[in-house]
Amino acid sequence: MSTVLVIAARDDWPTDRVVEALADGGAEVFRMDTAEFPQELTLAGRIDARRGWAGGLTPAHRAVDLADVSAVY
Repeated sequence: MSTVLVIAARDDWPTDRVVEALADGGAEVFRMDTAEFPQELTLAGRIDARRGWAGGLTPAHRAVDLADVSAVY
């Protein structure tokens, strides 16, 4: 399933509305706050000319495979 990666502060209320609208529309949403990196969020990734980007984002509660990300907000 494709995922929309949302990069915004946790207290960004306009983005809360965007996330809610995406989820209500059936989108898989993964939200991250750059302030969580690297203490609470890890990134392991690489970009390959043949396969695109690969790796993952892993916070404490769930993970996302970068290959599944189809859009970034």
